[in-house]
Amino acid sequence: MKSLHGRLVAGITLLVSLVWMAAAVWHVRGVQAELTRALDARLASSAHMVQGLIQRGEVHLAEPGEAERDGELTLAREGEIQCQLWSLDGRLLATDDAGGEGGLEQADGHGSRSVQGELWRTYVLTDRERGLRIMTAERQQVRTALMAEVARAVSVPFLLVLPLVALLVWAGVRHGLVPLERLRRLLTARRPDALEPLPVTDLPAELMPLATALNELLARLEEVLQRERRFTGDAAHELRTPLAGIKSHLQIAQATAGADRDRALARAEQGIDRMTRLVAQLLELARLEASPRRPSESCPARAVAEAVVQEYLPRARQQQVALIHRVDPALVVPLPAAMLHSALGNLVENALRHSSAGGRVVLSGRAGPEGMALCVTDEGPGMTEAQRRRASQRFYRGPDQPAPGSGLGLAIVDALARHHGLRLTLASRPDRPGLQACLSSSSSDAAPTPMPE
Repeated sequence: MKSLHGRLVAGITLLVSLVWMAAAVWHVRGVQAELTRALDARLASSAHMVQGLIQRGEVHLAEPGEAERDGELTLAREGEIQCQLWSLDGRLLATDDAGGEGGLEQADGHGSRSVQGELWRTYVLTDRERGLRIMTAERQQVRTALMAEVARAVSVPFLLVLPLVALLVWAGVRHGLVPLERLRRLLTARRPDALEPLPVTDLPAELMPLATALNELLARLEEVLQRERRFTGDAAHELRTPLAGIKSHLQIAQATAGADRDRALARAEQGIDRMTRLVAQLLELARLEASPRRPSESCPARAVAEAVVQEYLPRARQQQVALIHRVDPALVVPLPAAMLHSALGNLVENALRHSSAGGRVVLSGRAGPEGMALCVTDEGPGMTEAQRRRASQRFYRGPDQPAPGSGLGLAIVDALARHHGLRLTLASRPDRPGLQACLSSSSSDAAPTPMPE
């Protein structure tokens, strides 16, 4: 398992080490450059000092032929710096231990020279007034040793302090991750059914997005659990009555014969049909509320309206109710065809349930400047304003409802409309009793104007 703490410590320590190493290399190179300039300046100063000694007569130079009689003239050393005196025609007049083989061909200024396999750093100064060339020299090995000493002086503290840096980084990261550990302990200590939001007031800014996302997840989980509890409670409450009725009718059928038995079985079958319809509506409502909102598909409304009319036409004829549609062929509804069919089916079924013989149910639709509207109009008793406000609630049945129903039809249509950005509005007819239920895309809070027939 990868540890965030370990990864942060390793990453920060490595980054600090690399930065420190780069700074150390830059510092060592800078010191070495300054040291090289200082040592070269010392070589030049030594040459000028020898020139001054010669000018004051403190150094005796050999006359021509004197070097061959008395041997090489030797100058006193100045530390590690050695010196040679050459004539302008290339004769060695005086030397230290640097040797004089090969003549002096170096131009004035700083240079390098190899003597018997050993590298020397040199400086040459020409005194034409006295016919001399002065060369001072220093072993390169001495300089290399000084450079190595500088490198050691910088690297040793780095190596000694590095473990301390790693320890401080470890402690700092551990302290910085305390809010994350506190959030982990808070989540671990919560009960499985505890879905209240996490406190975010004391969290650092880096953890706020995580806590906010967790709170949003908890809110969605709470909503899902509430839907499941509501579905379970609704199903248990609503299925209890039809199940009890079916059981009673079957007991009557077992205890009787003839017409009473047939009537009891028919009522039991009606109870089963009602329960089947109720379960289907409950499942449809649960799917609508649980499905994520996504961009809606569109479909032509006229084709779906014709299919719904053909589906409910036998029932309308049985009730002696005229079921007709007047939907604009160009009307397009921002709903998938299956969902529009379900919505219109619920509205038409609700209208037929409240219609009496000789009435009409009209399915009409049009598109206007304010948006589209698809309406189902009946000639039933209608609803009061208070009833219309509660009509889309689950299992709501009006006090004077003439036919049995589950009270879920309008709730399903309302949930479907809201899920796809539409509105379900209920309005009384202005000219006669009846109700007009409309699916509309208008953003206005007012109900759409009742559509003419």
